Formats: sequence, C-alpha cells, structure tokens
Amino acid sequence: MPARDPFPMQSEEAKRLEASVADADGGGASSSGGSGGAASSWNRMGLGSGASTARSAAAAAASGGADGDGEAGLVPSKGGRKKGGGRKDADASIYDEAELEEAQGGGRPTAGQKYAGADDFLDQSLDDRHGAFAEWYRAHVPLFLRRIFAIFGRLAKSVHARLYGDALPPHEMIRTMCLAMTLFFMIGGYWLLRSLKDPVLTALCGVAAIPKAKMLSVFIVLGVVSIYNRLLDTDIPKHRLFYIFGTFYFGLFSIIAVLLSDPVLGLPNQTPDITRVLGWVSYCGIESFGSVM
Repeated sequence: MPARDPFPMQSEEAKRLEASVADADGGGASSSGGSGGAASSWNRMGLGSGASTARSAAAAAASGGADGDGEAGLVPSKGGRKKGGGRKDADASIYDEAELEEAQGGGRPTAGQKYAGADDFLDQSLDDRHGAFAEWYRAHVPLFLRRIFAIFGRLAKSVHARLYGDALPPHEMIRTMCLAMTLFFMIGGYWLLRSLKDPVLTALCGVAAIPKAKMLSVFIVLGVVSIYNRLLDTDIPKHRLFYIFGTFYFGLFSIIAVLLSDPVLGLPNQTPDITRVLGWVSYCGIESFGSVM
C-alpha cells in the first residue's frame, strides 16, 4: 500500500489529483520494472531551489539545442529568443543576462567610459570632494592629531545623535548654532549698552537730561520702527533688511565709541552740559536698537 500523506487534503480536487498522480507513477514504475512504492511521490516534492535550477538548466539546454548554438548552460542565448519571435522570455533572469553581457565584454565600462547613470559628485572620492583643504590637511597635520580630531568628531556626532536623533541633521545643527550665536551677541550687546546709556548721558549732559531723553526716545523709536515696517512691505528680502539695519547700528555705535574717547566731546570732558549732542545720540540710539533689532 503506498505511503499516505501525513497531512492529507480532504477536498475532491485533492483526491482526484492524488489518484491521477498515483496512476501516472504506477504506470512508470511498472514499465521500468519497479514497484508502486513511489505512487504518492508528488506530495514529497522538493521545495528548494535545486528543482527550479534543474528545470532552468534543462530549459536553457533545450533552447540552445533548438538554436543550433550547441551551448548547454544556464544562460539562454539572445539569438534564440529573437528567432523564437523576438519576445523576451519571462523565465529568464536578469542575473543570467548580466553574466552573458559580461562574458561578451559589455558588462563593465572601459577606461574613461562612464555608466549610464554616472554622477560626477558621487563618483568622486571623499578626499577629492573636499578639494584643496583636504590636501593641505593631510600634508600639514600630523597623523596622530588627525586621529584625535576624528575621535572627537565621532564623539560629537554620537552626542548629537543621542540628543536630537534624526530630527536635526548635523549640517542643520551648524546653521542653528550660527543663528543662536547671532542672537546671543545681539542680546548680550544690547544689555551691555542698556546698562551704559544712563551713566553716559549723566556724564555728558547731567542727571536733569534723563527725563527729557526718555521722552525724546519715544518719538525717535516710533520713527525708526515706522521706517522699518515700511521697508518690510517693499520687495527687499527680510534677511537683507536685517543686514542693512545691523550695519547701520554697527557704524553708529562705532562712531559713538570713538567720539566718547575725544578729550573735548567725550568722557574726558568732566563738565556736564545739556547741549552736548553726543549724549542724546547715544541714549536714543541704544533705545532704538533695543526696539528694532
């Protein structure tokens, strides 16, 4: 009695399939003089790649014999597919075609030849991509220093990855740090100036000038802010407007710093006078800087 499947299928189609395969195996066994012990060999069919490889090899050999090439390999010939109607075989593998092209000398580009999708940036090495600085760095910086810098670089990247993860890439972190430093120096410089505006005005114009300077600064700040808002409505980009006002205040405070060291107009002159314009300009400039910038 033939061996039974330990997990038989109970449908009628499965039973008819088992009966038909058993009849075919029994007929083949009787014609070769064997017994019918392999009648149910269909349910023990191999599931690995060996069977499919054998079938592919047999199909390739049959294709090669039909084309007259005399080749019995795993790579089907292109000529056979063209003679058979010009249709690409659905069972052919892309790896087989790649091996055939490489065997024919078309798998790799020759010297000076580029791939179809070559990228000039990605095809460069990292050293060449950094240009002259990388060459100077390798030529003048000792090897042990380069290794130390590399260790600190990896440590910084690991700390950055632990703090921010993938939400903030390293190149975005550099830009963020630059903007943060800009804000830090602006706020720090303003608070230093804010602490100096009253003493400078008192030394130049006297204590009685402080209330009048506060009233005057209101109108000065209103005018400067109106001009700034008017420029915002124009086609001037906001970052360029920031550069313009930043350059203006840089020049203004630089001139005030130079004049404050003058023996007549500046702080060396210990005689307070309400008509000394430098004190008024210094006070109103600091007030407007805090409101605009």
